[in-house]
Amino acid sequence: MVGELGFADVADYLTDRHFVRHETVWAIAAETGFSRKAVESALARHGLTRRPHARKRNALRQRADAVADRFGFADIAAYLADRRAAGWSWQAIAREAGQPQTWIRRRAREAGL
Repeated sequence: MVGELGFADVADYLTDRHFVRHETVWAIAAETGFSRKAVESALARHGLTRRPHARKRNALRQRADAVADRFGFADIAAYLADRRAAGWSWQAIAREAGQPQTWIRRRAREAGL
């Protein structure tokens, strides 16, 4: 089956779908016609760790990267650290970034700021 999709083996297919394309286990199951449990078993059998909420976490990462890129920083942690070191409030950072203050504070907490 994975050969029809252009993959040499199941591990390559799962790596592409789950880790490169950030597809959920449910999406992989729907594409292949296998159950969610079968996909989870295949991931484990091939030594691949399941990523819960793969698509949402990738979207979050992309959103954070976009904010950092817009202001010339390598990542969101560097951006937030710079603004806080300059004495900016969370509200001012959120306004500049165009993101909710709660979102900004969560990224800061994740970065250890």
